[in-house]
Amino acid sequence: MKEVKRGRVKKILSYGLDSIVVTSGSNFFYLTGLKIETFERPLLLFMSEDYSFLLAPKLEMERLGDLNVTESLFYDDATDPFKIIESTPTLKNILRKGVKIGVDPNLRFSFFYKLNNIFKDVNFVDASEEIQLARMIKEEEEIKNIEKASNILSKIFETAQESISPGISEAEVRFNLMKKASELGASSYDFIAIQSGENTAIPHHEFSSRKIRRGDLIVIDAVVSYNWYNADLTRVFSLGKPNEEVLSIYSFVRQAQKIGIESSISNVTAKSIDEKVRNYFKEREIDQFFIHRTGHGLGIDAHEKPFISSTSNDVIENGQVFTIEPGLYFPGKFGIRLEVDVVIKEGKPHIIGDFPLDIVII
Repeated sequence: MKEVKRGRVKKILSYGLDSIVVTSGSNFFYLTGLKIETFERPLLLFMSEDYSFLLAPKLEMERLGDLNVTESLFYDDATDPFKIIESTPTLKNILRKGVKIGVDPNLRFSFFYKLNNIFKDVNFVDASEEIQLARMIKEEEEIKNIEKASNILSKIFETAQESISPGISEAEVRFNLMKKASELGASSYDFIAIQSGENTAIPHHEFSSRKIRRGDLIVIDAVVSYNWYNADLTRVFSLGKPNEEVLSIYSFVRQAQKIGIESSISNVTAKSIDEKVRNYFKEREIDQFFIHRTGHGLGIDAHEKPFISSTSNDVIENGQVFTIEPGLYFPGKFGIRLEVDVVIKEGKPHIIGDFPLDIVII
């Protein structure tokens, strides 16, 4: 029998909710361990501390039929699933006037609109914050999965080192790395960004047909998951020895990253970490070239709490996993970003992944 993770449900509800409703996606996976996407067919899992109700498409019965919920109903494509909800008395008993129910932010608005019309007296609220707070502190098994994903990334960077040569395109390098990720057992590897030459100045440039030339700087930013938990690392390569300007900018980014890592200790604010990194650049009058936050949390989603940014109210705690990734970008010329994943244990930062942070000269 597949288990709803009751402890995680209870943790989410402890932030002031009477019950929650989640849909297919990362939060459903967090609470059930099942990775399912139902697209235009509604999948709804309602949960309070002592009751759970699953509504799902009949074509998912094989995967969801033995989920340990109080009640489950499966519908076919000829049936309006919201008519089923409307006529389920047990569900009406827990979704009543005054009840505060948290709504999964992944729920389509069209589905929520119909749900809200059925339960007009229910106080539906956005559960983004409550769910993210619960997910922010990782269990040991979650951390192990992120570490395994990071190990895959280290091997991917080794493959990049072997693949990069004059005349190969960004797209070809990306294909080689995706193939390697698949061979190594990654659950997903959708975001592998290969940035070369002037494209390194575009932080979220993914890939193009541009051919890598001798003298190019290459920035590789890759996200892969293991058992659907993500690691996210960025490393810098150079086809030939980089010039003095590149080496100087790299040294600034590397030092800023060290400051960010060393500042990542329990009970400090995420905002303060970002501030220290930003101030380092400001003192050198290059802060205008640092155009994004210092980092973000990692888990089932590649971007989640805590957010290491100037506006974040998150507090650093044991069990959190997040990136430290300062970068400097000079449009039309080049950019450099270095990204490590950090887990907080016994109040201190521990780096996940062992691929060197030095520029890899090919």
